[in-house]
Amino acid sequence: MALVAVTAVLLIILVKVVLLDEARHRGAFLLRRTITPFNICLVLMPVANCLIYVGTLLSLSTTEALEKLRFTVVADVGVALFQLTCVHYTWCRGLPIVEIAVPDAVPWMRRLVAISPILLGLLPVPDILLLTSTCVEFAQPASKVVGVLCGLFVLVFDTIVLTVFVRYLRRGMTLMIQDDARLRIIARYGVATVCVGGLSLVLIAAANSLDEQDYNNVVIFQILQITVFALFSVIHIILLAMKIALLRHKQSGNPSSPTAASKNPTLTSNASASKTQLQQCA
Repeated sequence: MALVAVTAVLLIILVKVVLLDEARHRGAFLLRRTITPFNICLVLMPVANCLIYVGTLLSLSTTEALEKLRFTVVADVGVALFQLTCVHYTWCRGLPIVEIAVPDAVPWMRRLVAISPILLGLLPVPDILLLTSTCVEFAQPASKVVGVLCGLFVLVFDTIVLTVFVRYLRRGMTLMIQDDARLRIIARYGVATVCVGGLSLVLIAAANSLDEQDYNNVVIFQILQITVFALFSVIHIILLAMKIALLRHKQSGNPSSPTAASKNPTLTSNASASKTQLQQCA
C-alpha cells in the first residue's frame, strides 16, 4: 500500500508542477500544449505502477487459484505498460542525442521502438491463456520464454541508450559533438534511469530463477518482487525529475551552447535535424 501511496503522490506532483506550471509558462492552459508524448508517458507510468501494485497485492491476498490468476494478469498488463512507456519516453527524449552522437544507430533504434508494443504486449498473454484454459500446455512454458525475450529486448535497448548517453557526456567535446545544456540534462537523468532499470532486470532474472516449490524461495521471491516494484517507482521519480529540470532550465532562459556543432559543419545538419525535438525538451 505504501507504493500505491507513493505513486499517487507522484501523479499529483506531475499534474501540479509539470502540467499546470508548464501551461502557464507557455501562456495559456491548452490541452494541446500539455498533451505531449512525454507527458502522456509520465501519466501512464503511475497508472501502470498502480496496476502492478494492486494486482500483485490482491493476488497475494487470495488463495483461490482462479482469482489469483486474474489479479496476476492485471499485474502483467501493468508491467508491460510500464516497460513500454519507459522505452518510448527514453526514445523520445534521447532521439536528439542519438541523432547527434551516433546517427548511424537511429534506424536500428527506430526498428526496436517499432516492435516494442508487439513484443512487450506479449507479457500478459500466457497468463491470459491459462485464465481462459486455452492452450494450457503451451502457456506455461511460454510464460518463461516471453519473459526472457522481453527482458533481453529491454536489456539491448537500455544498453544502446546507455552507451550513447555516456558517449555524449564523457566524450562529447573531444569528438566535436554538439554541447547543449538540455541534452546534458537528458543524458544524465537517462543514465540514472537505465542503471536503475538494469538493476530491476537483474532482480527479475534472479526471482524467476528460484524454485517456487521451496517455501524459503517463495519468501525471497516476494522480497525481490517488492524491490523491483519499488525500483519502478524510482524510475518514474527520475524521469519526473528530468521533466522538472528541463522545465526549470527553459523557464530560466539559459541559452544552449552548441559550440562544437558550429565549429564542425558535418554535425551542423544533425543539430538542425534535432532542433524540433530540442524545442520540445521541456
